[in-house]
Amino acid sequence: MGGSVSDVRSSRNTKMNILRWAQVAALIVTAALLGACGESPPDQGGTSGGSGSRSSDEQPGDQHPGGEHPEPRRYPYKITTTVGMVTDIVKQVAGDKATVQGIIGEGVDPHLYRPTAGAV
Repeated sequence: MGGSVSDVRSSRNTKMNILRWAQVAALIVTAALLGACGESPPDQGGTSGGSGSRSSDEQPGDQHPGGEHPEPRRYPYKITTTVGMVTDIVKQVAGDKATVQGIIGEGVDPHLYRPTAGAV
């Protein structure tokens, strides 16, 4: 036969914990990747040659494609997260550079959460 009932429960809890941590890790990676999806600010005189640097014929007063200057980034950034644990991590990482708001509060099981119209 298999194991005792407590062995089965222990195995199931271990699998659920691994799955939960995998979900949290996936959310963190997704948040990091989405946070990196933005136009980088212009170089401050550096020579890195990245996407924010000017070409040799571009002058400081020239306009960007579309005819508009990009708006400078302003702090604090507004970040919305999913679950309380991710909200806490993002608050710790962002510090005073962001205001962080979680959709699902602390102590709420995300599997049982039902969003309201106001939460969306």
